[in-house]
Amino acid sequence: MKRFGAIATLFFVLIALYAPFLRSHLPLVVVYDGSIYFPLISSLLSPLEFPSLLERFWNYGSIFLPFALLIWVLTRRVWCLFATALIVFIAMILGSLDTNLKAALLYERDILYDSQVSKEISDQSLIRTPRRRYLEALQESQKGTWQQNELLAHDLKLQTEAKKISFIAWPPFGIISWFEDLGGSSEQNEQVSFGLLTRRNRQDLPSALLFGLRVSLFVGAATFCLAFVFAVPLGLLSGYLGGWFDLFLCRFVEVWESLPQFLTLLLIITFFETKTIFLVVGLLALFGWTMLFRYIRAEVLRERKLSYIECLELYGLPRIRILFRHLLPNVIYPVLALAPFEIMAAITRESALSFLGLGDERICSLGILMDEGRVSFPQESVLLWPPAILLTLLLIAIAFWGEGIRRSWSVRKEN
Repeated sequence: MKRFGAIATLFFVLIALYAPFLRSHLPLVVVYDGSIYFPLISSLLSPLEFPSLLERFWNYGSIFLPFALLIWVLTRRVWCLFATALIVFIAMILGSLDTNLKAALLYERDILYDSQVSKEISDQSLIRTPRRRYLEALQESQKGTWQQNELLAHDLKLQTEAKKISFIAWPPFGIISWFEDLGGSSEQNEQVSFGLLTRRNRQDLPSALLFGLRVSLFVGAATFCLAFVFAVPLGLLSGYLGGWFDLFLCRFVEVWESLPQFLTLLLIITFFETKTIFLVVGLLALFGWTMLFRYIRAEVLRERKLSYIECLELYGLPRIRILFRHLLPNVIYPVLALAPFEIMAAITRESALSFLGLGDERICSLGILMDEGRVSFPQESVLLWPPAILLTLLLIAIAFWGEGIRRSWSVRKEN
């Protein structure tokens, strides 16, 4: 169970990490005017292509991680990792795309996407792809006017630049990004396959599912890390010092846990009148640290009665050193066994908030996608089931991983 859960969770993490390499509007490799370019890699650090800090965090990781692993295996030096990060960053900045090349790539992509949609839709009047909208604007403009002449000149320039491309390799699962307006409609969704489905806002659904995994995993990991930062020092101090400090903290935790967490989250988000993903993570961590606090406190109460703690106190070691140098390493492992379950709880809460319309609508979390499917249900039930099924599979994988860790720790503790 542990191995299956770990492999499945790692599979979802890798999909989220390399989502742009699986489905994106820029190719992986292109030969343009006799030179080799890597447009997708060059765009990953661009604030214009990926304006969200969350997306750039994942993009940096997708570029840095392979180099970091290779350097670490070869050198085993920490400073080499920082040098690698600096080299990768400089290479990405220097490898920015030429404006003409990017325009030519988007021109080629629009034509290719339009041909894919045209093959699956019988009624051509329903097609509202970027290429079709451009041609409609060209037809609606009066013949011989400056507007039509400008559009024709621009199109001719793009055709000329596109002819300089001798080789192009697109991502394997599609040529669309999640934030592009594809002009889709409910009538179009009834005729196309899953790979060409669009959301209610006319953006691509399969791409949104890939990037939605990024949001869910980030929320789970970031919430656990923040809750861990809250819980560790308080749990150590409460269990080790005892007395009035321990009594005060325990009573405070009891009162805090008695609050209706979900309703409190709704009130706070409504009060701040903002729905950023970082606010949601902070609020989830604020209500999720108590369980970790209880476990750390319990482990410290058990450890402080052992003889090695008494010896350290008799030697006159400072309490801070005893806490963080000797107690913390011995109590941290059973607490880390709770990490998968805390991550799973954070993902579930964020999805529930987004499903109720209180999520960050600027991103495509799985909860946001389910909310869109709920609004369009049952006419477009196809928009609801994919994110719901994907979220369920992700939670099952994390649950199996956590249960395997818990059983392993129980067996180790008994032995």
